[in-house]
Amino acid sequence: MNVAGSHLPTFNYDLQMDLATRIRIARRNSGMSQKSLAERLGVSRGAIANWESSGHARPSRPNLCKVAAITGVTIEWLARGHGSMLPALLPFDLAGNEQMITSDANESRLLSVFRLASVSDKSLIMEVINSIASLLG
Repeated sequence: MNVAGSHLPTFNYDLQMDLATRIRIARRNSGMSQKSLAERLGVSRGAIANWESSGHARPSRPNLCKVAAITGVTIEWLARGHGSMLPALLPFDLAGNEQMITSDANESRLLSVFRLASVSDKSLIMEVINSIASLLG
């Protein structure tokens, strides 16, 4: 018998998801395909597929950190399943208070547009920003 004398079976559920599942969730949550994530990391789409399967293929530490940064999840959650998946929000609501964190009207406009963008559009915006950043040095 288990709790309260009932005769229901007791199950032990492993609520901790494996690394492969966390990588897949992070990628999907960011709106990226396996191909687009692979391109950003400089690996093959097959490597991403292998990491997302429950086999023994795992990304290197540097690639795991890059996956976290690209998909916007915390490295603690991605690597170990600990803590929150998404970074903590600032302790105050920034909506309408962009001037508190931006230095001019252009930054404020960029931030406002970015917030309104879909997940896939945000990914595209970040690709453009990263391309520009690489040209600037």
